[in-house]
Amino acid sequence: QMGITTDADEVAPFDPTGELVKDFLLTNDVALIRTSYLRQLRAERGILQRRQALPSGALVLGEELRKYEFGKGGTRLFTVSHAWLSVEHPDPN
Repeated sequence: QMGITTDADEVAPFDPTGELVKDFLLTNDVALIRTSYLRQLRAERGILQRRQALPSGALVLGEELRKYEFGKGGTRLFTVSHAWLSVEHPDPN
């Protein structure tokens, strides 16, 4: 079970360098969305599409994840998860 930290200065003692997180992301084909893309999307009042429809530059994939440092003072990750309101789109309105 992965721990949750509430203090930005706290580091998970079981994974201080983030290597376990990186391995999990790579093993499970998880893609990260670049914050710059989300900011651009917001500025353009765009709609976040499903992963398969995102431009390739919007994602951090595969071995590129290895260059990021997720330990103390490193890159921060956050999760956004929501239910789709329709089969065609997460928010049709």
